[in-house]
Amino acid sequence: MISISEEIQNFFSIKNFEKSRRFAAGQYTLDNIKRTLSDLGNPQLKFKTIHIAGTIAKGSTATYLQRMLVKHGLNTGLYTSPHLVSLHERIIINNQMISDEQLQTIWQELKQRTDVDSLSFFDALTVLAFLFFEKQKVDYAIIETGLGGRLDSTNTVNPQAVILTPIGLDHQNILGDTIAEIAFEKSGIIKDNTSVFSFPQVEQAISVIQKTCHERNAPLEIIHPPGSQDYRMENLNFCSQVYSRIFNMPAPEIDPTIRARFEKLSEKPLVIFDSAHNVPGMLNLGQLLVQYYRNYNIMIHINCLAERSLSDLLVALTSTLKKSQCSFETVLFDAGPGFYTNFEQEGLYSQNFDAMLKTYPEHLHLVTGSMRLYQAVDRIMKQQSA
Repeated sequence: MISISEEIQNFFSIKNFEKSRRFAAGQYTLDNIKRTLSDLGNPQLKFKTIHIAGTIAKGSTATYLQRMLVKHGLNTGLYTSPHLVSLHERIIINNQMISDEQLQTIWQELKQRTDVDSLSFFDALTVLAFLFFEKQKVDYAIIETGLGGRLDSTNTVNPQAVILTPIGLDHQNILGDTIAEIAFEKSGIIKDNTSVFSFPQVEQAISVIQKTCHERNAPLEIIHPPGSQDYRMENLNFCSQVYSRIFNMPAPEIDPTIRARFEKLSEKPLVIFDSAHNVPGMLNLGQLLVQYYRNYNIMIHINCLAERSLSDLLVALTSTLKKSQCSFETVLFDAGPGFYTNFEQEGLYSQNFDAMLKTYPEHLHLVTGSMRLYQAVDRIMKQQSA
C-alpha cells in the first residue's frame, strides 16, 4: 500500500518549477501560493514566525532555534527542507514529526479546498505546513527557505525576525552567478521594520544586505559568534545570541546533535555522514575532520547531483586535509540516476559502499556531497547491524 508521503510526492512528480527556472522577473511569481493561502484564510499569518535564508547552516540554525523555543515552553513549529528519509521530517512541532494520520488529514483538506494542480511540490508542502501549524495553534514557527528567498514559497510569512546565515555561491543556475546576485535573492525575505540578524558575511553579500535593510527600515545586527573550528558549535553560539536578542533572556541549553551534520552512523566500522553539498560546507567539513580525526586513514565516499561541480567540492574538502597532511583516499559513492557515475579526470570511479566497508574496516568512512545519499547509507548500515 502506498504511503501518504509517496502519494504526495507522486502527485507532484512531473512538476518542479523551483529547480527548472531562473528567478528572473516575469518568469516566476508567488501568485499561485498567495492565492491558495488567501483561499485558506492566510494560515501563515495566524502565528509568529522567524524566517531563515542563507547558503549554509540554514537547517541547523532553524533546528537549534526551534529546540530553544520548545525548551522555553512555547508551542513551536519547524519547517525545513529537504528531508533525509521521510517527508514527515519537514514538518515538526515540539520536536515531533507530523504523523501519517495528520499529514493525510491536512492533504485531503488541501485537495478539497484548493486547486492543488496549480501548485508546485514545494508550494503544496509549504501550504500544508502553514495549515498544520495554524490548526495546532503554534506560538511560533521557525521557517527555513527552500531555495533563495525573494521568490521562495515561504516568503509569504510576516516574520517577527529574519535570520541570514552565511551566503556564498550555490545554485548559480537559478539564483545568479555572483555572491551579490545570490545575496539579493536571499535578502528578499527582509520585510519592512523587521529585525534582521546575520552571520558575518563576505563584502559582496553584506553590502547587498545593508542596502536592503536601509530601503526597508529594517534594523540589522551582525552577530559574531566565538570562533570555532567546529561549525556546529559556531552555529549553536550564533543561535544562542539571536535567541537572547529576540526574547531578552539567556538561551536555554539544548542538544547540539543534528542528523546528517557530521553524524556518526557506526562505531565499527567508523562511518560518518555530513550533508555538505557546496564549497563553503566542504571547507567547514574539512576543518572538522582535521580537528577530530586527523590521525585516521580517511576514506571519502562522495557524490553530488550531476548539476553541481564535483570537482569544486573535492578541491574544497581535500585542500584542507592536504594542508594538515591527513591520510585520505577518495572514491565515488555509487548513487544511481541523477548523480555522477564516474569522474575520470580526477581518477575517481564508482565503488560499492558496502563492499568498501568490509574491505577497509579500520578506516574512517566519510559519506558526503548530498543529503540524498543519506537514505542509501542509512539502509546499508541498518542491514549490516541486523
